[in-house]
Amino acid sequence: MKILSLLICVCLSANIIAQHKFVTEADRKDTALNTFTNIPIQSTSGKIDVFMESDKPKADYYRVRLLEVSGAQSENELLMRLKDQAQILGFDAIQIVSSKNFNYLRYGTGSVITQGVVNSALGNKNAPYYPDLAVGQSLTAIAIKYKSNMGYVNKQCKSAKLQINDSAQTRLEIDFTLNNTFAKSNSVFTNNYWLKNISLFKTADVFVTAAHDFLKDADDEYLNVTGKIETDSGNIRYKCHYYNNFDVKYIEIKIPNTQGNIEPHIYNITYEKDAAGLITKRYISSGRKRIKMYVDVYNYDELKRCSGFTRFDAKTNKIILTTEFNFYSIDDLPPTDN
Repeated sequence: MKILSLLICVCLSANIIAQHKFVTEADRKDTALNTFTNIPIQSTSGKIDVFMESDKPKADYYRVRLLEVSGAQSENELLMRLKDQAQILGFDAIQIVSSKNFNYLRYGTGSVITQGVVNSALGNKNAPYYPDLAVGQSLTAIAIKYKSNMGYVNKQCKSAKLQINDSAQTRLEIDFTLNNTFAKSNSVFTNNYWLKNISLFKTADVFVTAAHDFLKDADDEYLNVTGKIETDSGNIRYKCHYYNNFDVKYIEIKIPNTQGNIEPHIYNITYEKDAAGLITKRYISSGRKRIKMYVDVYNYDELKRCSGFTRFDAKTNKIILTTEFNFYSIDDLPPTDN
């Protein structure tokens, strides 16, 4: 599947609708923009430290990519723009490496030869227009991430073991990169099994686990959140319906049918949670009649990470699948730049 990697939340008055573009492990989030060190970036701090070219952080850090701003503003204003850009992208600091002046033609104003009378004013209607030659500036910096602020990698899945309760007792092992993409060592069959049987429903869990702060301002009876995964055969669409207390009522997944105008396949998901708000069970049904299919029972480790789940047949209570997740640690990160 080919998926866009941008997550967008849009708040509307009355009927609250957020639109998400989800990412699966099939999408290569490794990006050429991370030209120095390709590590996962998440926002962890509202403060952006600034270093000049001859300075560097005292803490362990990674030089990740180049950032640049330009315009007619002062260097101080450009620096503020650069810091804002770094903050939005999830970095902790910037190191200024270049400050340049450049000339450009400013077409907002200009001059003409002032002779004769044109529309009762001095000037020459046949005179050429000359835009101003203005001076602009550009600032280039290296975006920096502190290793101490990368504790979020402890929640990223490093590998998974799947035990399928079929006649062959099939056992699958699957590995993931630090950027949460499939490792190249995985087989195509294993990747596809993960996407269709694990990731498809794991994506829906985001509606339960993610903090939707914008819902706190809602006073309408209908609270809906929509999302999609863009694939080469159409969009997989998610729609979450919330109760007035912002708990998930149910989630609907529509998978496009590749055979002409046949209706998409539909899954419906409901959840049970414990007193701490952790998902304990996930109920999956199929079709518009909501035929019961699976019950997933979650397991957690001492850090309250979902360490796997057991999938039961909703009708027979027979085990279909067991999963076990292993996670990255901060020690798995590459060597720092100092």
